Amino acid sequence: VDGMRTYYRYLRTYGEGGETEDSALIRSRLDSISYDDRVKEAVENVGAEYLLLLDQGRWYNPSDPDSNFFFTYDDNSLWAGIDYVRDSTPGFEVVLARDDMRLYRITAIDE
Repeated sequence: VDGMRTYYRYLRTYGEGGETEDSALIRSRLDSISYDDRVKEAVENVGAEYLLLLDQGRWYNPSDPDSNFFFTYDDNSLWAGIDYVRDSTPGFEVVLARDDMRLYRITAIDE
């Protein structure tokens, strides 16, 4: 809205044609940024500096009515690189935390 560049903002099918290699690496392997130079390069290429998680530690469960995720989230494995980031994941620093919401600064790109 205010000109902030964001990834995965819009509903669409990920993991299929049209997705860039950088996007696929970030989506599937971001949690390994501290030791995977290809992921670090992908993050640098897109200019990402922060990661915002609104439902950290929650997984999509079609039989749970409180598990409301967008249709692009049907396959949790597609988002493993983002889902597996935790407060102790190397290469990330907690900026803000409340309940299951987190804002991380990606510190691995500073190294």
